[in-house]
Amino acid sequence: MTFLMGISRVSLMTRMEALGLYEFGRWDYFIRIGTLFLVCSIFLSANIFYNKVNLGPIKFNLLNIKGILLFNLLIFIPIQLGYVFLTMQQVELPVSDRIPVERGGVLIVWAMMTNLALMLVSALVGTVYRFMRENYQINLKNEMLQKESAEARFANLKEQLNPHFLFNSFSTLNGLIDESPSKAKKFVHDMSDVYRYVLKNEHVDKVSLKEEMEFAKIYLSMIKERFGDSIGEVIVISKEAMEMKVPPLAIQMLIENAVKHNNFNPDHPLNLSIQSADQNVRVKNSLKERQVTGNHSLGLYNLNQRYKYMSNREVIIKKTNETFEVKIPLLQ
Repeated sequence: MTFLMGISRVSLMTRMEALGLYEFGRWDYFIRIGTLFLVCSIFLSANIFYNKVNLGPIKFNLLNIKGILLFNLLIFIPIQLGYVFLTMQQVELPVSDRIPVERGGVLIVWAMMTNLALMLVSALVGTVYRFMRENYQINLKNEMLQKESAEARFANLKEQLNPHFLFNSFSTLNGLIDESPSKAKKFVHDMSDVYRYVLKNEHVDKVSLKEEMEFAKIYLSMIKERFGDSIGEVIVISKEAMEMKVPPLAIQMLIENAVKHNNFNPDHPLNLSIQSADQNVRVKNSLKERQVTGNHSLGLYNLNQRYKYMSNREVIIKKTNETFEVKIPLLQ
């Protein structure tokens, strides 16, 4: 921009020297081009790096045309006054016997036009740059959230298909075969339903709460076959909530976390509560923590990232000395 604007200014100065109106030294050219570069830098910096500017009670929103023009005029006025002040010295150089020319007069007018053009070009460049930058940041954020969502789905899938879950299921099944063949048969059907649901929703972002709760009940049934009376549950879901949506495996993951991270037995059972209220599903469990290997919060982090990807709502976690509660939003 300095180069393009400087060409016209240097051309004017050279023409005026040729007509004998002014005599410019080498430093005159250097100072004026340097001043032009400084003005370019001020305008571009003001228009590129800021979306909003607050000057005491005066606020400029650089995301709309009115704010952009007012803010640039605020910069333009002191710059132009400063330039006029620096060219106040006047020397009369006659062009003819009747027409006197004041030194600096023509250059002041030309500089005003140049600075005004700089203001408009800088405002345009800055506005285009800001919108391109914001669009790039939005696209980058969406790509990151999509990646994290895919990683979260994959992490949940691995959690369900991990060897420990399979090993525990087969151990439970082995005990049921001799104890009750009918229960063993039902357990096999439940295992099949669990894996079918996981594979079916591997690439799905949302499922109805009704589908998720049907799956969660099957999963709870398998867990209770293993732990018996050591686990108790209360499930209260409204009909309206059943039609809403949640990420697949969300409820199951919260049940899995409760079982994995707590000590319990028939005398001190793990009490689970799953209820809907205020556009949320609340999964609450009694708390008696035990130390386990692995990252306790990884599943919750992945779940929260999935919600960020799908909506502007987040998972709410509330922990007391006696309970651990997670609220997950219901989605449309």
